[in-house]
Amino acid sequence: MSKVFLNKSEKDDINEIFADLTKKHPFNDHPRIITDSYGFERIRSLRQKGTSTIKGMINNFISEADNVSLLPLTLKSDRFYEGMLFSAREVMRRMIILCGAYRLTLDKKYADKAWKEAQNVLDNYGDWCKSGKLLDQNEMTTAFAIAFDWLYDYLSENQKMLMCAAIYKTISYAEKVYSDANGRWNTKAANVVVICNSGVMLGALAVADEALWTHEEKNTIIYCARESFHSMLGYVNCYAPDGVWREGLRYWQAATKSFVKFVTSVISACGKDYGLLTLEGFDKTGFFAAFMSGPAGSFCFGDTDRKETLMNSNLSLLVIFSVMT
Repeated sequence: MSKVFLNKSEKDDINEIFADLTKKHPFNDHPRIITDSYGFERIRSLRQKGTSTIKGMINNFISEADNVSLLPLTLKSDRFYEGMLFSAREVMRRMIILCGAYRLTLDKKYADKAWKEAQNVLDNYGDWCKSGKLLDQNEMTTAFAIAFDWLYDYLSENQKMLMCAAIYKTISYAEKVYSDANGRWNTKAANVVVICNSGVMLGALAVADEALWTHEEKNTIIYCARESFHSMLGYVNCYAPDGVWREGLRYWQAATKSFVKFVTSVISACGKDYGLLTLEGFDKTGFFAAFMSGPAGSFCFGDTDRKETLMNSNLSLLVIFSVMT
């Protein structure tokens, strides 16, 4: 097993990820979350020259973006803060689909719709930390990190500033959690840990090298990225030794999708996996999902529904990205 590089006892480690990010992206180039420009170019090429299965997956993804572009904006409920998780996940789903379609087709109609979704969140529910729910905050932060990164060449400077400020609210909130020895992200070995840590890391990698940050804000971003890495390491040991996930298929899927986002983003942004891909059991965890499923549905435990499915378009695209990166 490869050594995971970060050592909390070494003072200089706090800057290592961002030294690698700056080395790989010296001109603050984007995209870098989940994949980069080369990865999107490869996917565009596969849409023309790939197998029929790959072509079908990509074309289905674009078709879904066409459908999403016609939907009314998310988050119409006045009870948003009482049930933000489902709204945040819908915003994330739409951002992945719309922004991904924009990067693959360069058609601005998808970017226009994605920005309308972001503007709607900013105008009506910009302070999503008000919910006080860690999972909700970080799902929304993941959505905004992906949108900020994949739409970077489309966004105006003012739009970038608004999105950065929103992402920083979650990172600032995360600092308090990481500083607390009893902070839930650091101590609870469950799917919520990986989702929260993934949101913090994606947000940090997306915006860390923007020029608008003060010295103190930049240090907060770096600190939280480092702590998210260490907190994540404690969590993903749950895959050991043979890939089995103790919370059932539903939570396996939620956690593993977030871990894939985390790993592919670190690789894409920094050029290294720092040993994350060799963590014990992770290479076998796909078998757990397969063995838990059958022709009549899935084996039920940990809140898993019998009809739980293994894949959706978002995860399908992430699988492609993880291969490309």
